[in-house]
Amino acid sequence: GKTAVAQQLATQEKRTTLFGADGVHRNASYHPFIRWLSRQTGRNPPDFSDVSARFSALEETAQQALALILGLPQGQRLLTERSNVALKVLIENSLWDAIQNLQPHGLLVFEDLHWMDNASLGVLNHIIQSKEAKNYQIVLTSRDDTRIGGLLTAGKINTIPLGPLSSNEATQLLNALSHGLMAPHQRAMMIDHAAGIPLFIEQLFQRDAAQPNRRRDVPGSLKDLLAEQIDNTGPAKPVLQCAAVIG
Repeated sequence: GKTAVAQQLATQEKRTTLFGADGVHRNASYHPFIRWLSRQTGRNPPDFSDVSARFSALEETAQQALALILGLPQGQRLLTERSNVALKVLIENSLWDAIQNLQPHGLLVFEDLHWMDNASLGVLNHIIQSKEAKNYQIVLTSRDDTRIGGLLTAGKINTIPLGPLSSNEATQLLNALSHGLMAPHQRAMMIDHAAGIPLFIEQLFQRDAAQPNRRRDVPGSLKDLLAEQIDNTGPAKPVLQCAAVIG
């Protein structure tokens, strides 16, 4: 439900930027911002000419700070010129300046904070505490995580907890997906197995909509459901397996 809420808010804004963390790179410093920089320069990985061209309005030191987190040699000299604390401040300021340069207002979405590395959380905290933050609507999504509360100042954040859908809400969702054509017994079975999780409800419905005449038990978990979808790809399954290994 977190992503669905963020996506709905994004449709109401003309300018939106997404910074997403993931479990694979949770120990990689500044990873959500590195991915954003790569998207903005149009190259992965970008070189320093890409950075300086895309962020030409920034001072050279700020461009070098961006180069540093990208692992480019043009930023390495900053390691010998500044202390760790000063370097951290420079990087946070440079990233925030870069974001504002490309998007001076609108919506900023930071997804899955529970997977975000500490350095990135430092940048986020810097953004929230800045006076320029008032120019934006900032949306943060996260699972319950005690680490988040300690790194972000709660005074400026309004929390909206998302619990599981009630039986009535799940019924409304399935009625909307099926245009009211789902049989009551089938709907009740899906609601029972989905445990109020919108993603489970949607995936179960899509599976049955794709193969309506196939009789089978409802999978016990989303993992089982996804495994079944992969098995149903037939001759494409080896391609999926190769892609999973290659990444």
